[in-house]
Amino acid sequence: MKKVFLAFACLVMCQMTFANKTDNQTTEGTDFWVTFLRADADSPTVLSLAISAKEAADVTISNPYTGFNKTLHVPANTTVMDTINRSDAYSSVTGKVTETAIQVSATAPISLFASNYREKSTEAANILPTAALLDEYVISAYPASDHDDDDKPQGTHFAIVAAEDDVVVDYVLTNSATAGGSGGGGVDVGGSGSGSGGGNGGITIGMPQKRAAAADTLQTPTLKKGQVWYVWTGYKDGTASDLTGSYIKARDGKKIAVFMGDPHTNIPHEIRDRDHLYEQAMPTAYWGTSFVVTGSMLRNGVKRKYDILRVTALDDGTELRVDGVLRHTFDFASNPSRTFEMKVENAGVHYIDASCPCQLYLYMVSNREDGKDANGEWQNGDPAMVWINPLEQQIEEIQFVSYPVIESEAGTLPEHFVNIVTETSNIGSMTLDGNSIAGWQTVPNKAEYSYVQYWLGNGKKVGSSYAPETHVLKGNKGFIAHAYGYGEKEAYAYSVGGKTVPLVSFVEINGEIFSAGEEGKVLCGVDTVHFKLDLSAPVDSVKWIFGDGNDTIQYPTVPGEVQAYKVDYKYPDSDLYRAQVILWRTTSGLCRGESAVDSIPIPVNTQHLAVTIDSISSLVCPSLKTFNVYYSHLGDPQAVDNVYAQFDAEAQAAGFPAEIEVQFDNSGSSYMAVPLPASAKSAEVYHAELILHNDCMNDTVNIDFRVNYKAEDVIAQRWNDVLGVKNSATNGGFEFIAYQWYKDYQLMPGETNSYIYQALETASTYYVELTDKNGMTLCSCPMSPINETAADTPELDIKFLQEGSAAQVQVAQKAAAQVYDVMGRCVSTHTLEPGINTIDNPANSGVYVLKIMFEDIKDVKTLRFIVEK
Repeated sequence: MKKVFLAFACLVMCQMTFANKTDNQTTEGTDFWVTFLRADADSPTVLSLAISAKEAADVTISNPYTGFNKTLHVPANTTVMDTINRSDAYSSVTGKVTETAIQVSATAPISLFASNYREKSTEAANILPTAALLDEYVISAYPASDHDDDDKPQGTHFAIVAAEDDVVVDYVLTNSATAGGSGGGGVDVGGSGSGSGGGNGGITIGMPQKRAAAADTLQTPTLKKGQVWYVWTGYKDGTASDLTGSYIKARDGKKIAVFMGDPHTNIPHEIRDRDHLYEQAMPTAYWGTSFVVTGSMLRNGVKRKYDILRVTALDDGTELRVDGVLRHTFDFASNPSRTFEMKVENAGVHYIDASCPCQLYLYMVSNREDGKDANGEWQNGDPAMVWINPLEQQIEEIQFVSYPVIESEAGTLPEHFVNIVTETSNIGSMTLDGNSIAGWQTVPNKAEYSYVQYWLGNGKKVGSSYAPETHVLKGNKGFIAHAYGYGEKEAYAYSVGGKTVPLVSFVEINGEIFSAGEEGKVLCGVDTVHFKLDLSAPVDSVKWIFGDGNDTIQYPTVPGEVQAYKVDYKYPDSDLYRAQVILWRTTSGLCRGESAVDSIPIPVNTQHLAVTIDSISSLVCPSLKTFNVYYSHLGDPQAVDNVYAQFDAEAQAAGFPAEIEVQFDNSGSSYMAVPLPASAKSAEVYHAELILHNDCMNDTVNIDFRVNYKAEDVIAQRWNDVLGVKNSATNGGFEFIAYQWYKDYQLMPGETNSYIYQALETASTYYVELTDKNGMTLCSCPMSPINETAADTPELDIKFLQEGSAAQVQVAQKAAAQVYDVMGRCVSTHTLEPGINTIDNPANSGVYVLKIMFEDIKDVKTLRFIVEK
């Protein structure tokens, strides 16, 4: 049988939302809702859809209220454009519910783009599928102006489309607008309007974060699926016209689509020429905290003078860093639109990092702000707006379209571009229409990302007009990208697509996501549990509590940045552990739904095979060839395929094998005989790992062992009755301060000197326990003495005097004498005359040998004696 561990998911967050991580939702889909918004009334407007399909699809376009219905066939890897009647999908009437939205349904996933075109005014948007729609949005637009007529600026607007029945939407506006009242005459925000869509008597919307705007909450009438509620500021100019920051929330989690922008405007204020701005609002759940913003190019490699970036925050106090430098801290009290604006000059590139989720829109400026080209002609282009996908919403493949625009009267051709951002490591895999992409550059201050501003050409011309051109962008890893193009006094821009994944936090264990509501999630048991925490916002620290009394704290690599936190932990026994992870945040920097301290409980039921080391041989000696490691295991031993030991690089350098396999028995305990090379060094510590393995799990136990002193390194024998410990000069540098001798593995009472002096038995085994100057105690390896033949001792009268004095040696004839210690070193030399001679005792205690060499008889005599201090 195979052992696994069960981990029961129980993610219960305190205030902060932890949800399922859905990686497969993108801007591609099979069902969509779309409406077009009021445009410049000076000339007729052409509404169109561009339907781009990777695989062949039948697409139905319909308005359930007007009876409009048609079906198109879109071949694989192509784009089909179709015009839409204004009566079916054009929203411009305030104060009442309209039926001006169309539904697009397809038999296979498609990308859908919408375009609002009139001569010298073009804009396009990427449309979200119904599956990606949510209930909460914040408006982004641009302060309106009109260079032709200061009295007739067009203001800003938005429209809400119900994607299901019985929808009521609450909203708070940052500026007054005509959004209701009897007869559609309009009610200023904060009034007590009557009729559909009026004020609600001063009740403020139940928003989950601090609001600074003092406006009352408004609400729509109850909307049926496909009905529209349109809100417009009227003919207002500048800041007073800007609905940016207005908050929209459908009740009961109902899905809605929101479209927004300007009927027409100059960018910047009253600089020619004007253009229509149109985008679909992105649900707040898809906002992000990390962005790479790439500015716009013009024809012939010319960089636009600048673009304008507008950043809208969801939370008061959000800190915004540009290229690593704190650039702005949002204060909703002083900035009700909760929007920060900056220029992106000369097609520049910036890394944007926010402490809480934000939305970014890039605005292209009016053509005359860019000036004239080298031929004295005004540059192509005009205002357009585009959603900048956060890095959290990267996609690996998308099909998009270059929109047809009208050739300019001066004869200059349309221009089409795509700006792409991806990880630097991924640029080699990126292809456009199957071809590799040249021109990559590293993002300043964020080298792990690279970008390219790629020219797509002048468009696809069919006869005398231009047709949509299909492109496929693909990479092994994710990317973000937006497309844009220009004609004479016109421009379009839109995100080519991306993930639409809610920016939520989640926990992974061993690569599997734990999600709220899951029970009995089975993961294959391993020796170590791999925890990972993915967060939607930065934290100050993360504390992992493993439930067995141990914990660890982690801090962000870069303070203020969102990152994943990983920790590997091995539980000692199979059991149910109440683990949890605790998040700390700076109170002043909390994002919506966060508290200063959040806790995620993670019950982990581990049932993994465990091994414990019981003991290691008391003597680890190369002379014994092997040493034993005794271990016991928990769990069914039949679940184990093999057991082996692996030695680290240092041990291998000393002659240990890289790996040895060990026989495994079923007794519940076992040992393995670890080979010990002769080259292993005395007193050295080596490391190995004991590993039990099967096709589901491993269990690893560290083995640290110290080699005992080799007998030949530290013990010397002299004759048949002396064993002594070598000093540091001859034993490899070890300095010892205490000794205890053993014979036949039994302690020898009283033998605590650096030597023993007694008859040695060759059939016995001797070793000594040594304590060095650092206090480490370690035994020598055992040795057996050898039998030495001792020289005859001369009959000499030797009389030892008091300690520290001298010895007297009487000889009958002249001789030379030398005194040796047990290490064989000569400590003194003497000339002996016939009679009594005095020899100074050696300075140190120990056993010594007196060697006497008679000159006349050529004889040598030796005598052992002891000096005691």
